[in-house]
Amino acid sequence: DKKNDGDLKEVFEYALDNNLAFFDTAELYGLGRSEQLLGDFRKQACTTKEKDEQVIIASKFAALPWRTKREDVVKACEASVKRLGQPIDLYQIHFPNSWSNEEYWDGLGDSYERGLVKAVGVSNYGVDAVRACHAKLAERGIKLYSNQIQMSLLYRWPIDNGLLDTCKELDVEVLSYSPLALGFLTGK
Repeated sequence: DKKNDGDLKEVFEYALDNNLAFFDTAELYGLGRSEQLLGDFRKQACTTKEKDEQVIIASKFAALPWRTKREDVVKACEASVKRLGQPIDLYQIHFPNSWSNEEYWDGLGDSYERGLVKAVGVSNYGVDAVRACHAKLAERGIKLYSNQIQMSLLYRWPIDNGLLDTCKELDVEVLSYSPLALGFLTGK
């Protein structure tokens, strides 16, 4: 809702002023509006190179059933870069797909090699998929930087099923989403 843009800008500036300027978004969030707002806010608030370098933005490609080619990843990445106004710090595949994963990994590699992104990752990947993606990117000399997964004190499945250990073994950072268990751990 556009009427909340002022509040969102205030949150962005607060995060920037308090060294909390890591923003996780995706092309699906607001159908690109989230990226557009982050790009606009960054341009307005980051008047120096030092301020701009404090902002880290991660975005994600939506692995939808009709998007199955590596070029789909690159085109989506280009659109995200346009909305954000500069290369993406971390670009991830939002969720695995049962038939096009290798094409997606090639698209991540292409986006990285074209300078559209500074690092590549995945989201919601299990042990086998992380290993496969890591190996595929390594063939091109590209590091799989991260796996964004649900994990909290209440949702320990990545710990129990070996995913956390696999990520450590492969030197893949884990980005936890819902670390406060969707507010449950805060008393909400």
